[in-house]
Amino acid sequence: EGQITFSQCIGGACIAPVVLPAPACAPGNGRDPVIAWDSGGLIMVAWETDEEQLGYAAWNSGEQPESADVGCVGKGQNPRLTASGNNTFQLAADTSDMQILQAQFDGLWQMLQPVGIGHSPEINADAQGQVHMAWCAVDARVIYQNPQMQQTAVDFPPCADRPGIGQDGSGQLHLVWGAGVAEKNTGVTSSDQAFLY
Repeated sequence: EGQITFSQCIGGACIAPVVLPAPACAPGNGRDPVIAWDSGGLIMVAWETDEEQLGYAAWNSGEQPESADVGCVGKGQNPRLTASGNNTFQLAADTSDMQILQAQFDGLWQMLQPVGIGHSPEINADAQGQVHMAWCAVDARVIYQNPQMQQTAVDFPPCADRPGIGQDGSGQLHLVWGAGVAEKNTGVTSSDQAFLY
C-alpha cells in the first residue's frame, strides 16, 4: 500500500517491478513519483507522502534499485524533477500553504528554498543545464522563472493547471498550460471550452 515501484523496459520487455526502499524520514503512503536520470547514468526518483514529506531514492543504472541511497528532501508536495548535469538534479514542489520550493542535488540535497507563491510547479533543465521553472500564481497568472531567478508573469490567459516547459531543436524555450477561457480574434472572451496555450 502506497509503495513506490520501479521497472525498466528494454526492447518492449519490462523487468519485474521492484519496490523502492522507503526512507525512515518519509513514512506513510508514497504517491506522485517522478523520475529523472543524468548523463552519467544516475537515476533519481522523488515522491510525496501523506505527511507531505518528499522522499527520494538514487542509484546508478547498473545497480539494483533495492540498494538505492534513500532519504528526504524536506516538506512539500507535487514534486517535479529534472537532471541538470552529471550527478546534479533539480526538484520543484509546492506546499499546502501555496509556497513554491526549489532544491538542488549535487551528491546531497540542499535545503528546499522558497522561490514564489502559487501551485503546480514545473521545472526543466535545458540542453545547457540551465534551470527554468514555471507555476500557477494564486491570482491565476503563469509565472516563469529564468535561470537567473528572474520572474515574468503572463497575465492572460489564466493558468488552470500545471504549466509545461520544453525546448525545441533550435534552443527556443516554450511554455504550455491549460486555461478555461480564451480571447477570440474578435476580442470576445469565451469560456465554453478548455483551451491549451
